[in-house]
Amino acid sequence: MMTNRSTRLRWTVQNITRLRSCLTVHIDFDSEVSKCIGLTKALAILLRSRSRNRWPIFHTFARPLEKLAADQGRSEFLNHEGFWRRQKLSESNCKTLKYIVTRLALKFRSQMSITEKPSKTADLAVAARAAHLFRDDPPIINDYLALPMCSKVWKKIIPNRFLHWLVIDKLLKDVVPITMVVYTRARFAEDEALLAVENGTDQIVILGAGYDTFAIRHPELNDKTTIFEIDQSATQQEKRSRMKNNNIPEPNNVRYIAADLNQDDLFDVLTANGFETEKPALFSWFGVTYYLPFQTVESTLRKIAQNSAPNTEVLFDYVIERSCIDPEWISLHDSCAKFVSKKGEKWVSSIDPGNMAEFLDGCGYSRLKHLTTDKVNSQYFANRSDGLVYPGVIEICKAIHS
Repeated sequence: MMTNRSTRLRWTVQNITRLRSCLTVHIDFDSEVSKCIGLTKALAILLRSRSRNRWPIFHTFARPLEKLAADQGRSEFLNHEGFWRRQKLSESNCKTLKYIVTRLALKFRSQMSITEKPSKTADLAVAARAAHLFRDDPPIINDYLALPMCSKVWKKIIPNRFLHWLVIDKLLKDVVPITMVVYTRARFAEDEALLAVENGTDQIVILGAGYDTFAIRHPELNDKTTIFEIDQSATQQEKRSRMKNNNIPEPNNVRYIAADLNQDDLFDVLTANGFETEKPALFSWFGVTYYLPFQTVESTLRKIAQNSAPNTEVLFDYVIERSCIDPEWISLHDSCAKFVSKKGEKWVSSIDPGNMAEFLDGCGYSRLKHLTTDKVNSQYFANRSDGLVYPGVIEICKAIHS
């Protein structure tokens, strides 16, 4: 019985959380009604549980939920049980539902014993950098701390020849070529960051830092720069835990900022941690944009331009719009999209490379260094004896705000 209750509890909260994520990307409820039916049933279970005296954990939110509805003058919204079974939602009910669920998820999610989990794709990225040193010679980037930063599973797989062959060369063979993006963008970010510091920039912001090791591998920057690593709390806590378990000291010039940029304002969290908006900075934003709606990518780029000093640089990568991808890379694109979707971190946006200059100009950036697939191959993969080539699925940009 307890197992059944626990299962239903998880199902309910997962649906509420899913609806919250839908709200974040501004889904039109009227056109997405069928997707909302199951989610509204989840709230119905929450409400009915109070009267049936089930799951005491829900009693914590029943009254606040009623109050939130009452504040909107919509008490009948909670009492009309037939509402939850309707096949369509009126515009008014949609707005009220949006208000209630958003507030519910934000204010009471922690009380539901729902814990955020570390990013799975961040774990895959550090594993890709670690495997790179075992697979490719010479390496594009020598991230010697990648393996210590891997999870226990990857620490067993990567150095073991048989497991490495079985998991990476066989089980993951359809997506392995995309790992070249991971260590190429890491190399590009490192090159540009060191160049920026040489030119006088002393603030580096790493958005979606994951298990990045740049600051750790460059102790010479301790007295020259402040590095702001921003990521969701669970991933950041896991990174610091792995550092501690591997006796890797935390650099004294790094400020770890736990934030969810779908909820928190980027510059609010930065300035609260000592970021100086009147000084140029370098923003490194890799492995993130394609997991965000295009509107969020655009608004973030605009916000950086509007709140940063001239000559601030933004490094980022993006998934090429599928219709623009060379036919030889279509299958890789589709395999990777399917793979990350199964991990719960779906690709939701892409960009036409031909529109990039105009797009960035509209966001407030007057200069652009666009590393197309051909340019990346020329810069990082030329004259290799192992035949490695950069896959034409994800491209890299450097935008400069003047």
